[in-house]
Amino acid sequence: MSVWNNKEKIKEVFVGAMAEAHRMYLTLGEEGTQELNDNQFGNRVLKMDVGCERAIIDFLKKEKVPVKICSEEHGLMQMVDDPKFLVVLDGLDGSYRFRDDWKNARSGTIFGIFDGVNPLYDDYLISGFYEHVNNKLYFVEKEKGAWVMSDGIVDKLATSNVLDLSDDVKIYADFYWEFDQQYYRKIISRYRVSDPAIAGVYYSDLSGGDCDVVLRCSGKQNLEMMVMYGVVKEAGGVVIDKNGEDIGNRKYLQFGQDEDNKEVMMAAASKSLANEVVKFLEKK
Repeated sequence: MSVWNNKEKIKEVFVGAMAEAHRMYLTLGEEGTQELNDNQFGNRVLKMDVGCERAIIDFLKKEKVPVKICSEEHGLMQMVDDPKFLVVLDGLDGSYRFRDDWKNARSGTIFGIFDGVNPLYDDYLISGFYEHVNNKLYFVEKEKGAWVMSDGIVDKLATSNVLDLSDDVKIYADFYWEFDQQYYRKIISRYRVSDPAIAGVYYSDLSGGDCDVVLRCSGKQNLEMMVMYGVVKEAGGVVIDKNGEDIGNRKYLQFGQDEDNKEVMMAAASKSLANEVVKFLEKK
């Protein structure tokens, strides 16, 4: 039997790769704010972006993991002739926050390993977000729950399980996209909404009960949504499209990949709360 059928081996690789990214973060420090060039999305690339991504890619190579990689800074890479897994990777989610306040920004590494090379959102094996400044790894193992690990201590993640849309609901919205500002304008104008401007923070806070709703659309290959879908799901939350349907059965490499045709990807602490948000948006 192939070693790559062993889920514990896959977890070992995931944790080891994230540790390498964190080591790179600590090594570069302020040097990581240095701007290099523009990436495939036209965004300025920081030395930390490339460094953390490269740390994970090199670790996967060393471990001879049979993967195809979809990453923000390095694009698509096929490591072997017959890959068994898709890796989705963003070396430093929240680059601009890091550039502007490198000592305090909650920026982090987004990384996941998925079954097959054309997976559904629900085909996660293990994936998560390393919030470097606080040394917290938020992650999910398929059908084993969502967790946060810090300094060797592991705690289970759970959403707030808020059921109703009220003035007390804490809402994040991604103001980067004009589509979001227009599509969700009724919610934004009626309720208190904030934007941490780091996708990993949206979903780690949602999964840990510090946020109740995340208003976002597709964009830039949906790297963060693919990686954090399982964390949200196994913490008790949902991620839905504009019709209120869970996106878990959608193909990652097809759904929402057209930059000119945005797709709704809204997350909430419960299905009941998500339904209430959809109803509010549909009201005339």
